[in-house]
Amino acid sequence: MLPKTKRLNLSTDFNWVRSGKSIFAPHFKLFLRSGDNKVAKVGVAISSKNFPKATMRNKAKRVMFAAFEEAYEDLPKNLNIIALPKQGVDKVKSEDLKKEINQALKEIIK
Repeated sequence: MLPKTKRLNLSTDFNWVRSGKSIFAPHFKLFLRSGDNKVAKVGVAISSKNFPKATMRNKAKRVMFAAFEEAYEDLPKNLNIIALPKQGVDKVKSEDLKKEINQALKEIIK
């Protein structure tokens, strides 16, 4: 998991980022917003509607954070990201999620 300094933690931060741009991918939805931070910050929001059991939510969160950990070096430094995983993300390999993340971010960086 990413260290606490590289994660979004407060609900006010989540609300602020959620009002930014959104990108849809097959296994997740991303909300992006540039800020004045010196390092990229990532947050994962899990819906109990999509993942009714806590074990499913925890696994989905671990998989998403693992994918972002691998892709973290490629992120712009002032970017804030919230990932909303979709059902079935816990069955996907983190390598495939990393590819999806990089592909989604290429659309933004263009």
